[in-house]
Amino acid sequence: MHVVAASKAHVLVGIHGSGKTTAGLCLERKGFAFFPEVAGDVERSSGVCEPPWAFGPHFDEVVLSRELARDKILLRMQQRPFFVETWHVGNLAYAGVRNIEVAAKYQKQIYDHVLEFAPLVYLLEIVPDIALRRTSIFSKPSDWKAAIAFYAQVRAQLTRVFESLCILPIVVDAAQQKEAVMHLILETEKTHCKMPLV
Repeated sequence: MHVVAASKAHVLVGIHGSGKTTAGLCLERKGFAFFPEVAGDVERSSGVCEPPWAFGPHFDEVVLSRELARDKILLRMQQRPFFVETWHVGNLAYAGVRNIEVAAKYQKQIYDHVLEFAPLVYLLEIVPDIALRRTSIFSKPSDWKAAIAFYAQVRAQLTRVFESLCILPIVVDAAQQKEAVMHLILETEKTHCKMPLV
């Protein structure tokens, strides 16, 4: 085990409805730089109207490549630390469920970026059925069942991604009140000076 300097990036990761965007916007209001997830922009600009479990390989290719391109901007950031939503960790998990060949193609390059950024990762942990009650995008019963199954797979894949990238996340109970979630994130950010990498 060795110790690296304080993280250049703090990453908010979790399934849909876990509160990543809400936490990020709260942090932004407190003066931190916040970068929303790339996948949301790709989804809006592409005009896809299928459920997230049906996104094809091209979607994940675009997300992963755009995230790598954005890293160049993040590395030049003077304001430290900054918070990134989902980042490569979450993108790899989604691609690993939907399009495993795409995830495998980017794995090594992303591992190198993880070493360079030494990210501090907050896993906003919440079970899918509770998370999805916070959103209205899955209104049909059939979509609801499919969404719960899909996000359970994404959560399981996140564990595999953490292991493959040698990341030990800080687990945050995202089912609790927003204030409690923010308190934990802010206290961790305040006291974090060194991060061990295994």
